[in-house]
Amino acid sequence: YLDKLCKNYEGWERSHYVSSMGLYTQIADRDGMENGIGGDGIRTTINSYMYGDAMAIYNIAIMLGNTSLANEYKAKADKLRTNVMTKLWNEKEAFFETINENGDFVNVRELIGYVPWYFNLPHDDTKYSNSFSQLLDSNGFLAEYGPTTAEQRDSAFMSKLRPGCRWDGPSWPFATAQTLVASANLLNNYKNNNTYDKGDWFDLLKTYTKSHYKNGYPWVAENIHPITGEWIVDYDRSIHYNHSSYTDLVITGLAGLRPEDNNDYVTVNPLLEKGDLKYFMLENISYRGHDITIVYDESGTHYNIGTGLFIYVDGTISASSKTITALKVSLK
Repeated sequence: YLDKLCKNYEGWERSHYVSSMGLYTQIADRDGMENGIGGDGIRTTINSYMYGDAMAIYNIAIMLGNTSLANEYKAKADKLRTNVMTKLWNEKEAFFETINENGDFVNVRELIGYVPWYFNLPHDDTKYSNSFSQLLDSNGFLAEYGPTTAEQRDSAFMSKLRPGCRWDGPSWPFATAQTLVASANLLNNYKNNNTYDKGDWFDLLKTYTKSHYKNGYPWVAENIHPITGEWIVDYDRSIHYNHSSYTDLVITGLAGLRPEDNNDYVTVNPLLEKGDLKYFMLENISYRGHDITIVYDESGTHYNIGTGLFIYVDGTISASSKTITALKVSLK
């Protein structure tokens, strides 16, 4: 599929690339994020997606030994990365924001400002990671059924008259899932972070869990009121949108299975703090020809195998810790 991936990338370059900015533009509606406060323009979404695409093509080209193509797409990715960090970062508001058609920042923090971390795009600098404090601020994105898709301090928050597909504040499972992946990447792949910790991530997952219900039964639709928990867009079509990715978040975040490029090991880093969960087991994960089981038992009395975190590979304990911590697990 490499040739097709390249042709797809080139198509986006022809139709959406703004050469004077070295960035991509997109209509909010075509991002699936219509009726938002930030609106159309040079958005963090499309530019992060294009960075992710370029890095994927680069990595596939490396695997195939196509050095010239790898160098070409690595250069594209590096340029895009630099331009996102220097041009979409609003220094005044300390956040990645949309630039509108007039070339100005929209001056509203939206949840899409975290999408760059979905692809590990920002540099490892507290200048950028401090923006995650907005997930902990009730004037920012923190809400009972949040996170909100726009900051609550903005005068246009939840102001759209259109009752359905709107991104001026309602909580969307699609956006929440993006944010949980992005913040998990922050906790796993970045060192310079003084703002957001494992307990904060688990709290957000619990909030997300609570929103997966309607009338006491498991449910997920399109968007939910962040304050009341009432589903806003809940049509017959809504349940087929597959917006949640909840299972992936439990496996890679809560239980902490982090796939690696190296086939000789895998990292397990549960995004929990002591007391968050008394115990859990994620059993029989098929991973690159191995059977992996992750077990945590705070007291050691639930599973009766000991106290702490245990990683089984093909039925044998390969790594363990008395506390919840990141473990590098050998697969040899």
